Parts: sequence; C-alpha cells; structure tokens
Amino acid sequence: MITGKLQSLKHHKRLKNDKIKRTVGKASMMLFRISVYGYACLYMFTGVDKLINIESFIRGLHKVPYLQDYALAIGLGILVLEISLSFMLIIPGRIQQISLWCSTVLMLAFTIFISWMMKYHPDQMCHCGKAIEKMGWYSHLVFNLIWLALGVYAIRYNHKLIHKTKLS
Repeated sequence: MITGKLQSLKHHKRLKNDKIKRTVGKASMMLFRISVYGYACLYMFTGVDKLINIESFIRGLHKVPYLQDYALAIGLGILVLEISLSFMLIIPGRIQQISLWCSTVLMLAFTIFISWMMKYHPDQMCHCGKAIEKMGWYSHLVFNLIWLALGVYAIRYNHKLIHKTKLS
C-alpha cells in the first residue's frame, strides 16, 4: 500500500514537472516569435519611415561627425538592409536564422553608435524613425539594449531548436 502511494506521488510529480516543462517551452517559443516578428515590424517601420523621409534622413547623417563623406551610402545601405531584413525574418528556416543574426548585429551597431553619440555628440538628433527619434539618447539606448537582448535570446533559442531537430 505504501509503495502504491509512493508510486502515485512520483507519477503525480512527474506529471507536474512535464506540465511545467511544456509551459516553459510554450513561453520560450512565444518569446522567440515575439523577438523575430518584433524585429521584422521594427525594421519595417523604421525602414519605411526612412524611405518616406529619405532626404531628411540623409541630411541628418551628413551632420554626424565622421559620417559626412559616407552619409548617402550609409543611409541607403541601412534603408535597404532594414526593409530586406523585415521581409527575410518572416521566412522560416535558414533565411530566418541568417536574418536574425544580421538583425541582432545591426542592432548592436546601432547601440554602439548611440553610445558614441551620447558620449561625444549628445546635442545631435537621432534619425531612426518618427516614434523612436522622439526618445532621448538614454531611453533610446535602453530600447536598443532590450532589442539586443531579445535578438541574442532568439538566436540561442533557434540554435537549440536546430540541435533538437538534428538529434530527433
């Protein structure tokens, strides 16, 4: 009788642990999807805004020290990259994986740029997109760090998914 109750308790505990694992797994997948599709929306929003206001965006880059000579190339490159990544991120598989890496590296570059601007040129404006450029430098840095963390999380989660699939 005692062994029956003990086995019942073990079974109940195993079921509870399985339920927790499934819940954590679903939450992890949800955070992964939020990260990926969030990046897609973010880059589409900022890319389209730059496209609509291309002259203002390029003019703003001309005002940034050390970028004046490259403002047009940088501006067009960022614009094309953001819009391309926003479409590529929604294609599952290898394209999404590469796009996720590119998106996170691009966000890292933006974050480094913001840090540099905060330190050396805090009076300059950001030209990221209407809603984002209204942020101050500090809040913009925090915003980027959150997206950077989401990108790193999504890359790691995607890596685990790939290994899990290969092992199956």
